[in-house]
Amino acid sequence: MKQKYQAVLFSESGGFIYSRSLGVQRIANVLREQFGWNVLVLDHFTITVCFEEFKNQLIEKILPNVLSDETKLIGFSTTFMNISNKWIIENLPKKSKKFMEHPILKGYVECLPFVDDNDATEFLKYLKQLAPNSKTVIGGVKAESRKYKSHVDAYIIGYGESQLIDLINYWQGKNPFMPVKKLDQECLEISHDTKGGNYDFSIVPTTYRPEDLVLPGEVLPMEISRGCIFRCKFCSYPLNGKKKWDFIKDSKVLRDEFLKNYDNSQTTKYIIVDDTFNDSVEKLQMFNDVVQSLPFKIEYGAYIRHDLLHAHKESISLLKNSGLISATFGIETLNYESGKAIGKGMPPEKTIEFLHELKIHWPELITSSGFILGLPHDNKKTVEELCQTVIDKDFPLDEIKIVPLWLQKDAREKKLYFSEFESDWESYGYSFKENSNEWTKGDLSYSYCLDLSLKYQKIAFELKRNKIATFDAMAAMNFQYISSDLKILSQKEFFTDFVDKRISYVTKYYERLYNFLQQ
Repeated sequence: MKQKYQAVLFSESGGFIYSRSLGVQRIANVLREQFGWNVLVLDHFTITVCFEEFKNQLIEKILPNVLSDETKLIGFSTTFMNISNKWIIENLPKKSKKFMEHPILKGYVECLPFVDDNDATEFLKYLKQLAPNSKTVIGGVKAESRKYKSHVDAYIIGYGESQLIDLINYWQGKNPFMPVKKLDQECLEISHDTKGGNYDFSIVPTTYRPEDLVLPGEVLPMEISRGCIFRCKFCSYPLNGKKKWDFIKDSKVLRDEFLKNYDNSQTTKYIIVDDTFNDSVEKLQMFNDVVQSLPFKIEYGAYIRHDLLHAHKESISLLKNSGLISATFGIETLNYESGKAIGKGMPPEKTIEFLHELKIHWPELITSSGFILGLPHDNKKTVEELCQTVIDKDFPLDEIKIVPLWLQKDAREKKLYFSEFESDWESYGYSFKENSNEWTKGDLSYSYCLDLSLKYQKIAFELKRNKIATFDAMAAMNFQYISSDLKILSQKEFFTDFVDKRISYVTKYYERLYNFLQQ
């Protein structure tokens, strides 16, 4: 007898180079453990919607086999439901370029990845036809858009584990006094525990079941801790400023998670999704102790603050010995005054010197950093100098990402989480055009910084200056690349044939999924 699913969750990869999303897996775990439900996560949703062959398979072969009168919940994890990389798209082979020029892949997807609202409405109505007793819930970062109210039963804003448990109990009449906000006659907003304080993250592992279709040796995401002990002024992450030992996974739970993943799928490679992995030496020591106790070695990529590495040199050996092979440094600027203004005061000369030292003493480490144009003490001269400096092939990073500062004028009214810059942009000297998020400051504007960032990212791509780094580097290992290859392979060379590999990956996913459902 075919399996009946009480919950079906749609998700997308954490980037175009596929690695599965962690958040939706945590939600699947909650539903399985708390309610005893059979839960199926349907991956690759954005790619599926854009590719007619996959869309037809989903609608005609998959959904009729998994949705039924017994389905209680249909969920969408929206965080990664957009894929856009303009300078890569422009340089793809003709066949791949045509696929990537789909309007969904070219632009930002506010909520669900459909060409227009009508497409989304029709799909949501179709799901209700197959599962008439189900509730439709949208979560993830883009849930704040609160679109499609007439065909959605609830939006969960913020961390979802505890809030989803409460919502289901509310619908079942077990939690009638739960605070809810009505967006309209039918649609609810759930936002009473946005930071997940009612959910004990530290003692709950992320687990996978056969229906999750984890491949042998697949690179998996892992969360060691939530939040960050720092408060960078441009950052709007929800748990900034936490205490050192808040929201850290218990070491026994962590070790058990590593062992189960190895036993079930021989996984030894991970993407550590912590906001700042090296926010304390004590945490790195705990992690290293766990890794050294395993009967196998692991490799991983993570977000790392370079100034903390410089200040606590002992953490370098802890990271190296525990298996770090790819790191993104949050350098953000080489303008000393701007760095101090955002809470990153390491002088640029020391930063560059330290990066060179790392390259000499740890040459196999794949390195990357983002750089923000438009910070408080920036001007046209300093941002141009920054771009020209980091674009140089001798600059000691394998990849540079240049982006404009993003500020939302009405963030205080419309966003749950917003940066200090967004909450008090007037005092930092920013102004906005009427009814626009187009900021100006001195001789800079958002549009100027955006154009400059795109110009230099394209130059980096054309000159083969940028490699595949950090999370993308780890994700590429799902496609049989090895770290030594990625150290020398440029993004331009990588993406020449990668889109076809990604499409092939999704093709095989649907084959495995269909075969599994026939068992």
